Amino acid sequence: MLLSLLGVATDRRQARQLFGVRPGHWRGSTHRQIRQVLCDRVPGVAFHWRHSRRGRDGVCDLLQTAAAAGQPALVTAYCRHPRLQASCGHAFLLTGARMDTVLLLDPLGRPPAAGERFNACLDAAPRAGAADAALLEVDGVAWSIDSSRRVSVLILSASDPA
Repeated sequence: MLLSLLGVATDRRQARQLFGVRPGHWRGSTHRQIRQVLCDRVPGVAFHWRHSRRGRDGVCDLLQTAAAAGQPALVTAYCRHPRLQASCGHAFLLTGARMDTVLLLDPLGRPPAAGERFNACLDAAPRAGAADAALLEVDGVAWSIDSSRRVSVLILSASDPA
């Protein structure tokens, strides 16, 4: 999804091929592998992972800072499906912000509304004096972000001339 938003048309088959995905034999991609694929496919752009502090404030600060850059960014997080009590690593896109709301595009969510680049959102408003709840509810999807674990964002910027 990130490649497509950056102007490098990539379908699911091509994405699986880029990451060496073989059904039943794939455990996911490392941050290093993800960064390398993007650097190889998007010349002139540098990608750097940034990691949150643990807790609601750390996660929300990182996501709001990344959204302020005005570029889509890849997010990896440990997520939990509260109803099923299932947890796993997950990747989705940060596509912008409106006021204190971070806009997300989740490949497991419903297609975005016509003309929109998000299908989920997170209220990232500061919570002065509030208890730091570990699960951050994401509107529009069935999972929540586990803020007791590190969240990472792949930030893009113009690469330095060689």
